[in-house]
Amino acid sequence: NIAIVGGSKSAYDIGQMQPHKTTLIMRTPHYWMPRWPLLLPFFDRIAYGLFSGYKVDKSDRSLLTRVLDEVFMPLVAVGINRPDSNSLLDDIMNGGGLHVCTTSKQYRNAKLWTLEKSQPKEYTANGLILENGKELEADVVVWGTGFQPTRAFQQIFDGIELQDTLDDGLYLYKYISQPKLPNVYFLGFKDPSLNMPLNASIQSLWAMFCGAGIAQLPTLNDMEEVISRRQHNTRRMFPFSHRRAYYDFFLAGESSCDYSYTEDLLRDCKGIFDKRVASAWCHPTNIWSSGPAFGAIFGAEIIADDDSRNAAASDSTSLV
Repeated sequence: NIAIVGGSKSAYDIGQMQPHKTTLIMRTPHYWMPRWPLLLPFFDRIAYGLFSGYKVDKSDRSLLTRVLDEVFMPLVAVGINRPDSNSLLDDIMNGGGLHVCTTSKQYRNAKLWTLEKSQPKEYTANGLILENGKELEADVVVWGTGFQPTRAFQQIFDGIELQDTLDDGLYLYKYISQPKLPNVYFLGFKDPSLNMPLNASIQSLWAMFCGAGIAQLPTLNDMEEVISRRQHNTRRMFPFSHRRAYYDFFLAGESSCDYSYTEDLLRDCKGIFDKRVASAWCHPTNIWSSGPAFGAIFGAEIIADDDSRNAAASDSTSLV
């Protein structure tokens, strides 16, 4: 018997090993979705339309957003893995996560889990006692609770006051740069995303071009002002979660998608990718067109072939 504590992606992955012998223990379950919705044509447009329609107050959301969010998405989710709210958006924005089965087998396995909406209280000789009083027999106990990397930043950067509190995440310029930490770049701190590998890769290119002097950052004061304004608006308009600083991109409304975000980063790269960037109809987050568009994004050889670029650009290209 296997007891897995937590609702992180690691917990769900490990639960695939012996699903019929696995008990998931978590205070708040999250949605576990099949893969087939991702295969629908223009799924990315539907998803971004859903995300951009998010409002903290449900009554402010459009009828279409509410139907997609509260009817369609919960309908296709695995039955036991549901938060108390039937809103996918509320679950994501309040610190939850949307887990997607990459195969139909994973989807079937997820239905075999036993779910306990509680948390461990103490170990016993044979397993665990939960807060709800139930005793579980377990040969193996796996802790898959995830972690909050932001809490470690203050220890890593000892002596630097990054912001007033890190409880809701670290607010960054374009979700990458912190003015008090020059030449330090944070990759992958923009979520949720339909294509995190793409986002992180473009973020790394942006950071590389900043280091090479190709992409120019604003002054430290200007960056701090942008971050301060965003932090104020986010804390005023967004529900609290330990990842709020990374999720507030959806406050941008119509432009709140991976496409507009990565396009903005590429524009900072002095037009190097102007002829290579994906179009609105051929974008890496759309599974039907991801192949050619993804290859088009990474046209780093343009820099190497352009003799007019300085030595710093050539050096940075070697990093790719």
